[in-house]
Amino acid sequence: MARSVGSVGGMTQRPQDDQPPPLPRPDGVSGGIPEVIPSYQPPARAGAGGAVREPQDRIDTYFGQVDRIGRFPLARETRVNAGMSTVRLDLREVIAPGETIEIRLAMWMSNLRLVVPPGTEVALQVNASMGGARLEVDAKAQGAPPTGTRVVISGWSTMSDVRVRAFALGTKPRSGWRWTRPK
Repeated sequence: MARSVGSVGGMTQRPQDDQPPPLPRPDGVSGGIPEVIPSYQPPARAGAGGAVREPQDRIDTYFGQVDRIGRFPLARETRVNAGMSTVRLDLREVIAPGETIEIRLAMWMSNLRLVVPPGTEVALQVNASMGGARLEVDAKAQGAPPTGTRVVISGWSTMSDVRVRAFALGTKPRSGWRWTRPK
């Protein structure tokens, strides 16, 4: 026999259902579910012998903009998924000499602006369809000695623009790259 909502008489909520579960007592004896306090762990951790990086990180943006400037956690491999967006990464303060960082792209109608320190080897392995991928070196950074640092950019971009620029910290950026200045 089916009942209507109004005819359900004895099915009311118990008063204890409105209360959260009890927390553990200070003496360690639990009276219920233990409290869970989330903690933040950045992708990069300092370890013996330099920075120990997390293996992967993701940047997903659609109809938006992502800026990573200054000191931020950088993984060995960063995947950038962007649709009708702008992603701007300044690696000059986070990449160490001798490191290899990989950035994998899946971009549609987006822009990637990447700044690397002078002397960084950049490998552009981008399948750019109806767009472009290019490396620009600032005039003051032209004669910089190689640092052993390598940035590999791979993946695909459709109707997108990938621009990598090498210039030193403290130099005045060109027009269009002023976002790299600290605010």
